[in-house]
Amino acid sequence: MRRINVVMWATAITGSVALILWVGSEVHYPGPTVAPSPSSLVLPPTASHSGSAEHIPGSTIPSWLELRQDARAYTGDDGGTATALTICPSTSSYTKWSASITAVVPGCSEKPRGVPVTIVSNERVASNIGDYFVFIKADDSSWSGWTGSSGLQPRIPANTKVVVKTMVPGGEKWFFPNRTSIAGHIVLSDGTTLQILAQDPKSREGPDLYAQIIGNSNDTGKKGWLHRLGGFGLNVLGDGPLTFAPPNATEPQRR
Repeated sequence: MRRINVVMWATAITGSVALILWVGSEVHYPGPTVAPSPSSLVLPPTASHSGSAEHIPGSTIPSWLELRQDARAYTGDDGGTATALTICPSTSSYTKWSASITAVVPGCSEKPRGVPVTIVSNERVASNIGDYFVFIKADDSSWSGWTGSSGLQPRIPANTKVVVKTMVPGGEKWFFPNRTSIAGHIVLSDGTTLQILAQDPKSREGPDLYAQIIGNSNDTGKKGWLHRLGGFGLNVLGDGPLTFAPPNATEPQRR
């Protein structure tokens, strides 16, 4: 059975059971003992959010979230208790690896979280769990290979505006003014809008997005940290879920 726990494009839930209880509430971790300052984190240059490609019926995604050639991302992990992302030299080898938790496939290797990568082919191969196999290359050209799209973290453009969106009944999205402590955390309600100020793609259990609350909240103006994933999701304001998806979800895919 594949290491990634859950992938559903329509609701944008991806695996990491360390962050989600399936009754709908997040398990929040205080984060690292020493939190990096926002100035030490990374954001790509500001990009347009006007993407109009179809994601699911009645929904759109911005162009920088499309699974297409030249889309930029960071490595994530394989889900569950994994701390790295597996890549393989071919779609067949990746299929063999993903079919068994004990599979050892020649040529497949693990890459750490937070490595800047680029999708270098428009070829997408649909998996049997709802995501896609895509071919990526490290930005320093040190390696390349096939991996599952749900293991990739979007490289979020500077000042992207997002809205909290209900994903599971009873879910909560927590916001931490102090990244290293849950004390004084804020529970964000459905419809709260935020502006993403920075991103920590190496963070796994701790919150990974630094943001400012900008609307539909009594805490407007406050800055802090939150998880990209969780019992409540984040939608790009005016577009679709903050997760990768094919440019056209109805297009035929080679298997």
